Amino acid sequence: MNRFFLIAFISVVALSAGVIRAQEANEEINIPDAIMERIVRRIVNSHFRSSRGERTIYFSDKLIKAKWLPNIRNKKFIVLDNDEAARSGKEFHIFHDVDVAGDRFQVSFGSGTGCSLHGGIWSFKMIGNKLSVYRTNGGWGTGCGSSNGSVGCGGPPN
Repeated sequence: MNRFFLIAFISVVALSAGVIRAQEANEEINIPDAIMERIVRRIVNSHFRSSRGERTIYFSDKLIKAKWLPNIRNKKFIVLDNDEAARSGKEFHIFHDVDVAGDRFQVSFGSGTGCSLHGGIWSFKMIGNKLSVYRTNGGWGTGCGSSNGSVGCGGPPN
């Protein structure tokens, strides 16, 4: 049990230090895998748990690992390389971006095809070993040929 708390403490310290450095250098924010896995599981469970019927659901591998996805009855998750997902023509889900908002972090989760993507913003914060995650009222989107980080149609989202 003490080992768990030590790992949680180290993760929180590493997360905080990484965010401070990322904010100062205006770089990509790197969330430790152990925390990101918990975030991915919470969001995917929340998003797909209530849908009925058997479904195959595609994900981009951007920001996630296949082993992080939960097992949900009647749902088959397939993780594709980000470029492959964008070119496939199939609807896929993506963890698009991680950002900082005050003392909380935000992750953009959504779906779409090719470069036309949209979704919601989820906020999270680690307090000790407790993870607080909730969906905000915010949203995001990319469109083919837009100047918001997408590459022309068929290209992967950045």
